[in-house]
Amino acid sequence: MGRSKLNGVREFALTQGWLEPDLPLPYDAELAGIFGRNTGVARNCISSLEPFRDLICTSFDAGVQGTTMYGDRDRAVSDPRP
Repeated sequence: MGRSKLNGVREFALTQGWLEPDLPLPYDAELAGIFGRNTGVARNCISSLEPFRDLICTSFDAGVQGTTMYGDRDRAVSDPRP
């Protein structure tokens, strides 16, 4: 984001009261609706682990170590069963 764009965002935030310390900031969904989001992400910016996001998040939440997650991912790739 360049200085001119940032200045425009700052001016908009001032008009909305977002920079007032006693007011809560808007939620991310609201900001995305206002400013939009570029959904055209380059392929090389997407992690190769993205297809395993649910498996990794579940394992992390359960306290599973990273090396075990790696093995689980390898088994998920090599096992044709659903």
